Amino acid sequence: MIATLAEKHELPKKQLGEVFSSLFEEIVPAELKKHKKFNLFSFVKFSEKKKPARKARMGVNPFTGEKMKFKAKPASKTVKAVSLKKLKELI
Repeated sequence: MIATLAEKHELPKKQLGEVFSSLFEEIVPAELKKHKKFNLFSFVKFSEKKKPARKARMGVNPFTGEKMKFKAKPASKTVKAVSLKKLKELI
């Protein structure tokens, strides 16, 4: 993608690579932290998703049918990405 854009707009690949690197390493995380969501060029919407903590529980192993105890999991955060109308229209 970087090579194609660099060729099309007559820019050095290294410089364009640094721009994309900066975007995904600094700008997107900062915006997610600040606003909890971020639209990337009206193609993809990134948002923060909180997963609640889960207690340990008893269950059945689907492969063996044995009863087993599933470990407790702490609360966590993850990033959800949803394609927007512009991207869906291109496909």
